[in-house]
This record gives sequence, C-alpha cells and structure tokens, in this order.
Amino acid sequence: MPITPSLSEVIELAMRGELAEVYTAIPGRVESYTPSAQVVDVRPQIRIILDDENGDKVTETLPLLQNVPVLFQSAGPYSITFPIAVGSTGMIVFAMHSLGEWRKRGILSDP
Repeated sequence: MPITPSLSEVIELAMRGELAEVYTAIPGRVESYTPSAQVVDVRPQIRIILDDENGDKVTETLPLLQNVPVLFQSAGPYSITFPIAVGSTGMIVFAMHSLGEWRKRGILSDP
C-alpha cells in the first residue's frame, strides 16, 4: 500500500527543491579583468547537481559569468584594492535583484 505524504511534507519537499536552485555565493576563477570598468569574467569553480531524464544525479559545469562587478572595500574617498590577474580566485556573490540601475546612478533604485 503506497504511503501518502502529508501536505506539510509535500510543501517542505517543494521548498527544498526550489531552494536548491538559489545561488548565494560560490568560488570562482578569474578568466579576464577589465580594470577601467572594474569587471571580471569569472568561471564558477563548483559544479551543480541535477537530475537527468532517468532521475539519476549528474553534475554540470556552470557557464562563464561575464562583466561581473568587482567590489573593493571602500569608505568615503578611500578604498583598498588588490591586483587581479587571470587565474585569481575569489567568491562570487549573487544579488537578489538586477544591479544595473544602481550601478548607473549609484543611488536608491528600483530593481
């Protein structure tokens, strides 16, 4: 006789499935750096796990992320910068909304 999951179990499984696809931070390797624009092309260094058509777990390499802004520590007119070279590694942090308008204007912006 099949076991029927409760509504709360179904909701919890659905939430876990969705959250598994939310990225917050992942290590990356710099493939190119444009100092004048302060952006990098960066390759994530951890593969993701997916289910294939048979339900088996497989890994997939994430694509190259292009024109990713580099954040250096700063306050007022002062900042601390570090040399960035191809092969440098760091942490890629994912924003929950597009940063395009904020980057253009540098003030409170709509997503």
